Amino acid sequence: MRNENSTMKVLAFSIFILFLAGCSQCYECTHTVEIISNGQVIEEEATEEFCTAVPSELDAKEAAGFDFQGI
Repeated sequence: MRNENSTMKVLAFSIFILFLAGCSQCYECTHTVEIISNGQVIEEEATEEFCTAVPSELDAKEAAGFDFQGI
């Protein structure tokens, strides 16, 4: 009985780890922002971290001008 219980715990833990691994992927995304200062427009590059498990969210950000690099 103990052996079955131990095996079930290991199996459940393994499934949990696989679930977490497939949840989301994090990226470092870079995009250009415009800053208006004293009537002048300055473009600067901004970097942020973005995590998602939904590919369409990544596609939408890419369409908006974000560049991604996997972390």
